[in-house]
Amino acid sequence: MASFHRMHAEDKPLGSISSEKLITWCPTMDLVAYVNNENNIVIHRLSWSKLTNLSDHSERVSALCWSPDGKMLASGHADGTVVLYDVELCETVASFPAHSRRIISLTWTVCKGKKTSSLVPDRTTRFLPAVCGGIEDNKTSSKSTMSSSESQLDQKSCDMTVLLSGDDSGVLSLHVLGKFCIGSVRLVVQGQDKSRHGVEIKRMSVADDLSRISVVCSTNGNDVTEKLGDANELVVDEHGGNVEEGRGFLVVLNSDVLQLNGSQLLQVSSQAWIIESFVSSLHQSLTSICESWKQAWDQLSKKLLDLSTCLQQHDSSSNVESELLTTIVCGTASPALQAFLVQLKEQGVRRLEKVVDTACVNIQQEAVQKMTPVLESLMFRVGELMGLARWEERFQQIGLREQALECLMRESTQCLHKVSELLTITRRFQKGYGQFSQWLERMAFRLVNQTGSTTLSGEETVSISRFVEHHLTHNQISGVLQDISTSVMSFDDKRCVNDHVLSAFKAAGHSSTRLTFKVHLERLKDAAEFSFGETQMCISSKISVDSIVRLSAFAQGKGCLALSSSSSSEGEQHAFQLMASRQQEDAAAAPSLNLLRIACKPSSKSVSLAVACLQLTDLFCSTSVSDLQFYSPDKVCLLAVGKPKEEGDSRAILSTLELEEVIWTSADALWRSRAADLEGFPFPEQAVSGLKAREVEGVSAVKLAVNGKRGIASILEEDPWRMAIFDMEEDEDEDEDEDEDE
Repeated sequence: MASFHRMHAEDKPLGSISSEKLITWCPTMDLVAYVNNENNIVIHRLSWSKLTNLSDHSERVSALCWSPDGKMLASGHADGTVVLYDVELCETVASFPAHSRRIISLTWTVCKGKKTSSLVPDRTTRFLPAVCGGIEDNKTSSKSTMSSSESQLDQKSCDMTVLLSGDDSGVLSLHVLGKFCIGSVRLVVQGQDKSRHGVEIKRMSVADDLSRISVVCSTNGNDVTEKLGDANELVVDEHGGNVEEGRGFLVVLNSDVLQLNGSQLLQVSSQAWIIESFVSSLHQSLTSICESWKQAWDQLSKKLLDLSTCLQQHDSSSNVESELLTTIVCGTASPALQAFLVQLKEQGVRRLEKVVDTACVNIQQEAVQKMTPVLESLMFRVGELMGLARWEERFQQIGLREQALECLMRESTQCLHKVSELLTITRRFQKGYGQFSQWLERMAFRLVNQTGSTTLSGEETVSISRFVEHHLTHNQISGVLQDISTSVMSFDDKRCVNDHVLSAFKAAGHSSTRLTFKVHLERLKDAAEFSFGETQMCISSKISVDSIVRLSAFAQGKGCLALSSSSSSEGEQHAFQLMASRQQEDAAAAPSLNLLRIACKPSSKSVSLAVACLQLTDLFCSTSVSDLQFYSPDKVCLLAVGKPKEEGDSRAILSTLELEEVIWTSADALWRSRAADLEGFPFPEQAVSGLKAREVEGVSAVKLAVNGKRGIASILEEDPWRMAIFDMEEDEDEDEDEDEDE
């Protein structure tokens, strides 16, 4: 009887895999994701049919993890960017800069029992067109175009999920719903001379109620010289001598602020995410309008330039504007204008009119069908947040400020006024150009066919003359859209500059609507970042170090590490377990496993420390541990590789160990204030219990991936790259397998 049922007769080929060897199983579905050497994220079903290939990123993928519900996948990148993918729709949900350095670790957790329900039922998306995230008419379609992740935000309630990301400079960031940053801290080691040294975040784990976060980190040998943005800097160790590279720590952070304010944070985060998506939609509409109008204006400008060239060739001293005005009033075209119209012809006039009219229609459709309802919905959401901000006991303590939201509301109102101005100018231009084009077409027809009337009524003469004088050669639509500045400034600086420009306009007798729409939109974006940035600074300042364990005698060399968390049924105690492999001095001896357990009771603020050492059986002689993963809080999955006692090919051992019967040795005597050092502390060895193992001959396995909820484990093999998948809950009868093969 062989342990663990091999689910496929042959190993599944991977083709290639990245140097980081990133591979992870979905927690709720039989899906596995890995990164190949082309930097693409490949997702396979258990049957090994490919589900999708995600490549909407440029920087190298350095971390990978699934959302708790298995519907989304998060990837961390070398430039600090986090990308969220909707696995069901196989598309990118969000991409944002979470760090300034390479992301090493990602952990996505759900806070059990934390949900949000809006004080006022939010149905604003019903007023939006489907392309902006609204709900389509039930008569035409029963489906919504929103992605599954966005639609969850409009439900009456949704779970509190937090994505934690750690980089190689010691920065830990927390993002509610995977995207909205609610806080960040930076871990540093302080030397005797008060110098600060950076760390790399290796592993992270979170308590079920988010009240504690455990982090495994090690010094990276780099000095920290500057404070990083709004990140709260936490000293994890005060070292009396030189800070050596690779010195390890297990740090438990006090994050009670997340546990106590989870519902409020979720409510604010969900609104902030949607407001940000609305601002992004406005930027897309503005870009679409600018591109459409630029193409139309370029063609119109080219024809006006051709007319100017004809005037120069006929030695005319008139410019385009005066030449057209003279012709409109007198009714007789000059030789230069006649030559231009003969060359342009009626068809050319009509084609140009169609291009301009189409651009004007596109602007009006974007403004009426997208921009206006998006801004109205945005203002509705900001208004709801302003009401919440007045609830001081619940929302002001997480940094939600009514004054900042009032600024956001003002900028939203200005944008709405600007859209109204854009509509007015566009409709005026469309109407005036239509009349001008009809007159120009009649002029061209008369010149070609020597028939027809070009006489204008008094009202038409005034209307067309006004259009030529004020609109034809003056690009007022671009004047509404274009930005006055391309410099990069902070929100406060930009606001001061724009207020200065606004004051100058007012002093000249102009209205505030003379500021361009792009300026107002940039101010709206900055106001949104400023409003919700208060929450990030507030939460960051309330995260502190709870306890520290120096791991100098616990994990040595290139041993593997695994970290897990568990909570009691009542949620009164949280335990973090760290396991490290340890190779014996005798290479032929079986390796051992060091265990460390920190138990926290937030109610009494007590912390206990215990250690243990498990000696593996003779089956593991002449092997080394290649990877460690927690299968469940009380079970560990282990992958060991090596050569058998007799000469032969490499072998791999896949095994599970039960931790329920581990005899723990208390190490509470090591606590010095909030820190403990394991240097010199004895680790009494004991035999492993509940060991199940399967030996795989002729393979060199390098990576292990497990899914305890689905009962699946896989080992990654090289030369060539392939994967073997096992059902960990079912043993395999070798005799029955042989009969089936025969």
